[in-house]
Amino acid sequence: MQTERAHEVSVPQRSSLNALAKRLVGLPTPYNLRGQELKRSLYLEIDIWSAGVVLLTMLSKRFPFFNSADDVDATIEIATIFGKARMRSCALLHGAVFETNIPTIGEKGFTLEKIIMWATNRIAGGGGKEREKDELREANMSATERVACEFLARCLELDPAKRIDADEAMEHEFLRGVKTQQK
Repeated sequence: MQTERAHEVSVPQRSSLNALAKRLVGLPTPYNLRGQELKRSLYLEIDIWSAGVVLLTMLSKRFPFFNSADDVDATIEIATIFGKARMRSCALLHGAVFETNIPTIGEKGFTLEKIIMWATNRIAGGGGKEREKDELREANMSATERVACEFLARCLELDPAKRIDADEAMEHEFLRGVKTQQK
């Protein structure tokens, strides 16, 4: 006889959900916020991050840019981009620790410009003389690409308190032309 236990789903307690929300977006536990305020404060930073991931996918011409099987793989992908130092800082914001001995995760990570140039086959991504050549080619990004990369960096800021908000995003040079065309 098969039991129903295999199909049970446990629903986290409210305090667990608040702790998770706090870790995800770095906000104080929001017991005193009303419905719409709670929803807006918890999810806006995540929406901006998601918009950044979509833009990174478009600029890199790689879909999906992130292709993780689980949370560990996702963390490794993000750490490879941002580097150990920024991941440690991010972990501290959420009361956690980040340490790794994975050799492909560098201390400083990579610039988003370099990642986009590599993903679009405009740089080799090597070290030494290759790296010098790559930096010269990276300097040859178009003005539009540079503005897009600056906007992207603001969207993918690891510290939610420093991440661009929706109002700032709409005023950013990268989106100003889109806003004007819609009128």
